[in-house]
Amino acid sequence: MGKTVTFLVSTNSEGSTLKETFSFGELGIEDDIDDNDEKKIIDACFKDWVWNNISYSYIIEKD
Repeated sequence: MGKTVTFLVSTNSEGSTLKETFSFGELGIEDDIDDNDEKKIIDACFKDWVWNNISYSYIIEKD
């Protein structure tokens, strides 16, 4: 069985959690990769995942 990593992002609002688990293979990461390289690759994958799964904006209103 290979390694997996779970990505998680949430806000303080109830029900706002997004969680997804990936195998290293799904992310293109070899199971026997060096720990430092593993962290760098997972950090990059996580940042991409977050930016692809969130939406944000703001509205300025005048009275």
